[in-house]
Amino acid sequence: MVRIVLAGGAGNVGREVLEALLAEGKHEIKVVSRKNVPDLTTQGITVDIVDYLDKKALVDALEGVDTVLSFIVTINDPDNQAQKTLIDACIEARVGRFAPSEWATRSHCEFPAYEGKARVYDHVQEINKERKVLEFTLFQCGVFLNYFSYPHPSARFMQIFPMPIDVENCRAIIRKDTKA
Repeated sequence: MVRIVLAGGAGNVGREVLEALLAEGKHEIKVVSRKNVPDLTTQGITVDIVDYLDKKALVDALEGVDTVLSFIVTINDPDNQAQKTLIDACIEARVGRFAPSEWATRSHCEFPAYEGKARVYDHVQEINKERKVLEFTLFQCGVFLNYFSYPHPSARFMQIFPMPIDVENCRAIIRKDTKA
């Protein structure tokens, strides 16, 4: 049985993946979160509350874990220091595999909110430069179409919001000062 930690596993995409893994019933799963998640603990899921900048706390939470999947929200952490600390903790705790919080577009893209993803990718590349220290996988599945279902939720935990795209009428709202 593979021991998996979902960092940020109580959030939107993390929670969807958590539910899918739980339905499989093949893995031992733990969630690492910034906040308490009572509905998970009542289901018998271990939730470790951590500060993602506290490497020692992360190492303790990752002890004996095989794989870490990160769903940490990165927009408010432009340098992605939380994920870098998580990666360093994975190495110290001897975690075998890590997937950073990509879950959308590639690391090196033009979208300013994702600039930090490139720093995380560069960090794992640098760590593995001399020899493989931490196996990693980037899940870059593009924009989730669930976001286009507004106002009709199409996933249980993903929060949807109005998009500047009207799929039904084949229209998009584009700011006047940008290229179409």
